[in-house]
Amino acid sequence: KSRDQLLTIDPDGPPLIHLKELTIAERVRRREPHGVKRVFSAESRDVLTFLRVRNFERIQKVQLKWIYRDEVIQRDRLKVGISPRWRTWSTFRFDPSHKRYGEWRIEVSTGSDKLLGVAHFMREAPP
Repeated sequence: KSRDQLLTIDPDGPPLIHLKELTIAERVRRREPHGVKRVFSAESRDVLTFLRVRNFERIQKVQLKWIYRDEVIQRDRLKVGISPRWRTWSTFRFDPSHKRYGEWRIEVSTGSDKLLGVAHFMREAPP
């Protein structure tokens, strides 16, 4: 968790889009993350990344990368409307045929690939 980051595009200027929250959870209920955690068991099927974004400029997209051992496994583009607290999320489903145990990284960036935030989680190997 200490390596997770929320960044602005230009810390000296007004943020056109700003990531206010980057949460890893099991699910979303009533548009809020539930089952927030950083360690998922080998039996877990889904992991969800919940974003809360401040955007006053224009409707735009953020890019979310699910990364395992420096390989992008899934890439999602999520629409962000004009709002002081736009909420959106992405779900990753583990493929049972791929083991992929250990540390995962999630990177959130603008449509022009400027990094907004990074979060980490673990998927435990079976006993």
